[in-house]
Amino acid sequence: MRKISFFLWLCIPLFCIAQTLPRHYEYDAAGNRIVRKLITVQPAPPAPPEDSVRHVSATTEYFIEKIAQVEMKIYPNPATEKITLSISNMDKLQTGTLQLYSLNGQLLQTRPLNEAEVDISLVGLSKGTYILKVQINDTTENWKIIKQ
Repeated sequence: MRKISFFLWLCIPLFCIAQTLPRHYEYDAAGNRIVRKLITVQPAPPAPPEDSVRHVSATTEYFIEKIAQVEMKIYPNPATEKITLSISNMDKLQTGTLQLYSLNGQLLQTRPLNEAEVDISLVGLSKGTYILKVQINDTTENWKIIKQ
């Protein structure tokens, strides 16, 4: 008796879930149900921010991001030896710095942004994930950088 009641308690959530799934029925002219369809709803993938674009070419994956009217291109990601940060609209850049952090928060590199193209060396770093923090004017953005 205990086994049966335990089994029933385990099945109750399954019955509840089955009852909440939306269904679609179709009937013939006499009123007989001829089709029963379960309708599954897939959540839409989250939309990227309006000023962020991810590009994938045959060889390189890169991101184009806009921060405080300054457009930046970060590539390649994942990388093996270096990441390049290419900045357009340099005339709108008043102050800018970049910082590379490990996932445990250790600051690995810091550099001012005063050139249109900055190479960030990953040589000597172990394979893994790092955080690139870019501050332009008074706006700060973070990116996940992967070293292979």
